[in-house]
Amino acid sequence: MASGSLFPSSLVFVTAGLVGPAVHVGAASTGLRRTRGIQVVAATDLSANADVELTFDMPPALPSGTGKLILVGRTTGTGNAIILISWVSVAIGEDPSVATLLSEGNQILTVAGGDSDKFLRLKTTLDADTLTADEIVCMRLRFVSASYTLNQPFTVAPSMRWE
Repeated sequence: MASGSLFPSSLVFVTAGLVGPAVHVGAASTGLRRTRGIQVVAATDLSANADVELTFDMPPALPSGTGKLILVGRTTGTGNAIILISWVSVAIGEDPSVATLLSEGNQILTVAGGDSDKFLRLKTTLDADTLTADEIVCMRLRFVSASYTLNQPFTVAPSMRWE
């Protein structure tokens, strides 16, 4: 059985000035204009990697299927957003600050000219570690400055789901 979305229980913006909470405001005057999320600056301002640390509390029983990180975002720009996803499952009573994050590798979201203001989605299978019921998934999203070419700020909201 697939699941509904699971949202972060904690979200910390590590790299001040490069990433933080923000609202994307679309150009149209009708419909849904605003989307809240993590906003990363444009490539010209991304002087270093921008990190966000988050946690997800796993339910007591995991749904069947494959666990995935879902990033849904919006931008008015074009180019590539490079996101390195690293994570580990940590049991209650363990110290997450000494845990070794395991990498899913660089994920690339390519934004073309016709994508302005549209919802964009990047799905990543979480298989670098084992998702475990009743544990805490500790995750870092790193917006990688090298090869990041998105020319406008990018606002993205993370969630997890099983498919």
